[in-house]
Order: sequence, then structure tokens, then C-alpha cells
Amino acid sequence: MQRRAFTLIELLVVIAIIAILAAILFPVFAQAKTAAKKTNDLSQLKQHGLSTMMYIGDYDDKFPAIPAAGGWTGMAANSMGPHWADRLFPYVKNKGIFSDPSNTRQLYFDQGYWKPGQRSATDTSTANLYRVGYSLNQMLTHSDVDPRTPRSASQTAIPQMADTVLMGPSLNWYSWGSCQVTNGVADLYWNVSRDGAFWGYEFWGGNKEGAGYAGGTNFAYADGSARYAKLVIRGDNGRNPDDLYAAYFRAKIRPEFSTTGVCTGDRSSVTVGY
Repeated sequence: MQRRAFTLIELLVVIAIIAILAAILFPVFAQAKTAAKKTNDLSQLKQHGLSTMMYIGDYDDKFPAIPAAGGWTGMAANSMGPHWADRLFPYVKNKGIFSDPSNTRQLYFDQGYWKPGQRSATDTSTANLYRVGYSLNQMLTHSDVDPRTPRSASQTAIPQMADTVLMGPSLNWYSWGSCQVTNGVADLYWNVSRDGAFWGYEFWGGNKEGAGYAGGTNFAYADGSARYAKLVIRGDNGRNPDDLYAAYFRAKIRPEFSTTGVCTGDRSSVTVGY
């Protein structure tokens, strides 16, 4: 018996059905891929939280001290010593988890510290370098104190460890705070800005408004835990690529900053830190 061939109409119908199914399924696959990256990122930050707890146990209850490198007189280039990731590396022994899975940029931000994997101030080899896509909380590392007398916060001095951010996304070693007033309380949140500005890479995807995963990202906290926090765009300022405070994550770098409803001009770790 002779087989009947597909007519042109039938073939077009089949192609249309396949196209419809692809249009339905491809976004689902993309969402599943993003969800997997978000889960992986959260797992990495949880490991960083636990490794920092081990570091604290070995260093008299102190967080890693990351003083500021720029703006200090008498400080030679590359005089700041090892990157903070290299200080925590012995506790994780995995260079891959220092890189956020949603960010593919080569982040070797140079401001006096050695690059991740650099073995000395004069080491110019790139063989040992690795990517770091996370940043430490300025209030814990005291990143704004004189680098000639580095110090950091004590874990036991923090009143709300579970609500105080330890680590999150940024291209710098430490993150500044964005002061926001809500119901008469001034809080310091994890600051971000648009792509092209100093801390702007958190808005992955160029000018796309959104950060990390579904308008938010993951953070590690001072008690070793990790969880997700949403991004808040500050109105029209959120559309200015040069605005340092264009947006912030609802992840506090210091709980109970002020109950007067006023953001002070000086928000350094020395003034409002631990």
C-alpha cells in the first residue's frame, strides 16, 4: 500500500505547533536555568558564611580586616597585602565559589590590594588569578579606617547578627551603605548603582533594571546564614547611570542605625560601626 505524503498545509501546521511549543517552553527553560544559578549562588554564599565563622574562630572573634587603600598618604602601590578572598580561601579550598554564577565579568579591581591569587606585591603572573564577584560589608571590615592600623569588628559586638549582611555582590572589596528612611527610622542598606557607575555591575545586563535574580540577589549574613533580598529602585534616580545611590538592596549593613529619621552625613564604620 502506498504511503500518503504530507501536504504543504499539514507540514505548515506541524511547524506552527512546534513553534508554539518552543515559545512556551523556552522561557520555562530559561527560568529553570536562572533558578539553578540562584540556588548555586545561595549555596556559595552559605559556604562563605560558614568559612568566615571558622576564620573568626581562629582570629579572636574578628572579621577579616579590609582597610581602604585609596586616599591615604605614604601608601605605596600594592602595599595592602592579600585580597580578602585569599584570606578566606584556606577555609573553603575552592576558588570557583568566589565567583557569582550570574556575573561573567573579569573583576580585578586594582586599588592597592593584591589581586585574588596574587602571591606577592611583585607577582605579575596571571596563572594563579581567579575571579571574585562578592564584596564584604564595610561596617564589619572597617574598610574606611587608616590602612596602617587595620582593624575589624568583633562578632560578639553585633546585636543582630542574623540581620547584618556579611557579603554580597559588588566589584569592590567592601560595600558602602545607602541610608534610607522608613517610618521614621534611618537604616543602612547594601548600596548599588546603575551599570557604568562605580558599584554598578550589580545591574547585570547593561541598562536592564533588575539585579541578580528576579529583581534581587543573595547575601551571606554575620551569623553564617544566607538568604535572598529584593532590590529597591529609587524612583527617577534609578535611571541615572552616574547616580551612586540609584538603588539599594533590602539587606542591612548595620541594623538600628538611627531612630531619629535623619541620615547623618558621616556614615563611616568608625562613627556608626561596631
